[in-house]
Amino acid sequence: MKRYGISFEIAGPAAMWTRPDTGDAPVSYPAPTFSTAKGIFESILWLKSAEVIPQRIEICAPLVYHTYGTNYGGPLRKSDQVRKRNNYQLIATILINVCYRLYAEVVNDKPSQDHLTARAAARIAVCRSGAHAYQEIFQ
Repeated sequence: MKRYGISFEIAGPAAMWTRPDTGDAPVSYPAPTFSTAKGIFESILWLKSAEVIPQRIEICAPLVYHTYGTNYGGPLRKSDQVRKRNNYQLIATILINVCYRLYAEVVNDKPSQDHLTARAAARIAVCRSGAHAYQEIFQ
């Protein structure tokens, strides 16, 4: 199965790759996880006929953690706090001035061909490459 490589760079003033084990005061992972990287690629382009498989992430800027605080006034407060219009402070440890380079491979997705005749399935196998199309459109 032929694989097609794609990559891009992402940078910004802040990033939060939340660790689920940090609870009420979230702390960021140093880099996006596998599923996050896959989600970023698929948010740029998603094709039914191709699957993106993240391969690696390069950290292109020094990691700088920063404690960030904000007043939370949303619906997840206790009912007494909502009634009294009290906010509470939400503290998080985020990354600032980030830059990453993400790499992935794209492969053809194997859709179910149960409903196709043998001739139609053979034609699709010869003429369609969702992975190649993904790479061309992505670039």
